[in-house]
Amino acid sequence: MQLYPALFDRAENHMRIVRALANTRQGVSKEQADEFRLKTAIFKSVTKTNKQVFFTLLTTFPIVPNEQSLSAVDIALDMNCLFEPF
Repeated sequence: MQLYPALFDRAENHMRIVRALANTRQGVSKEQADEFRLKTAIFKSVTKTNKQVFFTLLTTFPIVPNEQSLSAVDIALDMNCLFEPF
């Protein structure tokens, strides 16, 4: 089983699963969306958490919004967010 690169357990009663993905300005495929949903469901089942779990995708370029990305990814961040002023 592949492990997630990052898991943030927040005091605000939610958790964020972050997956890094190198892409070339493409959308999320149906297979990737199914994988994201399955891994999130397995995580919730195994940990038996009552917290809300968000799936965050960290990419090199902005993802192209499509049906799969809108349904499986809660937040998509790209490398441009690293260069935005505070």
